[in-house]
Amino acid sequence: MYGIGGVHRYSILNQLKSNKNTYSIKELISTVHTSIDKTDAQINSKYYKTEITNLALGFMQGLGINQVTVLNINLTDALLLN
Repeated sequence: MYGIGGVHRYSILNQLKSNKNTYSIKELISTVHTSIDKTDAQINSKYYKTEITNLALGFMQGLGINQVTVLNINLTDALLLN
């Protein structure tokens, strides 16, 4: 599965503290468990209002996705791929 958009690159990878361009369902679930009780101030991001829901929006388990590869392209590129 390829993740296109800022949520994957700037939110999820940042919260995972990852230098890779991929993340697994195990990494996502672990981060959700450590982040779910944080306050907005503890999240320490200019996008604090959506950081936790961005993790939840992964829906990887329900879709049977084990790993996401994040691409550095924008939504226009995604439209062209469609």
